[in-house]
Amino acid sequence: MDPLYRRDRFRDRTSAQAQRAGFALVAANDEAGKLVGFAFGLPMAEGAWWGGETTPGPLEAVAQAKFAVIELNLLPEYRGHGYGKRLLDLLLEGRPEPYATLLANPAAAAHAMYLRWGWRMVGTCRPAPDAMVTDVLILDRR
Repeated sequence: MDPLYRRDRFRDRTSAQAQRAGFALVAANDEAGKLVGFAFGLPMAEGAWWGGETTPGPLEAVAQAKFAVIELNLLPEYRGHGYGKRLLDLLLEGRPEPYATLLANPAAAAHAMYLRWGWRMVGTCRPAPDAMVTDVLILDRR
């Protein structure tokens, strides 16, 4: 497991992100009320881009406000049934930012899913020195 996603680091990082202005979260429950997935993110200001060891972002996207999708998680048995797409659509619905961006593990099945949904790869990012290199994806929402 990538050390960035150890329970303590995830909790600390997410707690800090949840305090930032514009933080948004959506969740899905099954018919019995069981939490089956969630997605959250926060705005990224004009001129800002991903931190760590990151390739430069596309100038047009960097120059504008963006929404950074930080997490999209589903229980395995709920994957492939449209929950992920619906969560992401709900998270981005009504957002004013013309672009959305996220980091995706190139080896994960979700990477291909994002590409099918219209996201495109624009670079790479190692968000922390002990983290794996991920692909930076953007979605033009204009």
